[in-house]
Amino acid sequence: MAGIVGANTHSLRKTSGSLMLQNGYADLYTVSKLLGHSSLKTTEKYYVDLLDENYRNAVKGLDMIIKG
Repeated sequence: MAGIVGANTHSLRKTSGSLMLQNGYADLYTVSKLLGHSSLKTTEKYYVDLLDENYRNAVKGLDMIIKG
């Protein structure tokens, strides 16, 4: 797969979902639908670490706005 060692279709799916979430191009529901997960819970299970980071960044950004 493009000469990338250890790459497979699963890693490509995981990377695309991660990039969409981390960069704010898609929310969890959209990623779930795009990846064809059976439920939103399935998506949450695999992307929960990214969501925690997004929550921290959101609170950090709010703190910066309030403090000016």
